[in-house]
Amino acid sequence: MLIHVPLEEIFWRAVVMDPEQGPACNTIPGSAFFFYLFHAVPMAMILWPLGPLLAVPAGAAGAAWAFVTIRSRSLWPGLVSHWGADGLILGGMWFYFIR
Repeated sequence: MLIHVPLEEIFWRAVVMDPEQGPACNTIPGSAFFFYLFHAVPMAMILWPLGPLLAVPAGAAGAAWAFVTIRSRSLWPGLVSHWGADGLILGGMWFYFIR
């Protein structure tokens, strides 16, 4: 998680999204759509037919992190909240499946 989250945020928010290009009305939905696909494809391969539906929150998170990145002009708020979200997901998985 320490490596995955920064790499995802740098790739999606700084490289692909490039907040300095284009208006936010195009950038935010595009970021959400591609972030959704990035998560939906592997989830569909593992959890078909529910995988694409279970990836919808990832698309919403992609939109939220794109918005936060544009508003703050920084990757840090999205990075910290992405760490928090992934930490909650892993904690929930540990609680329900491993414990």
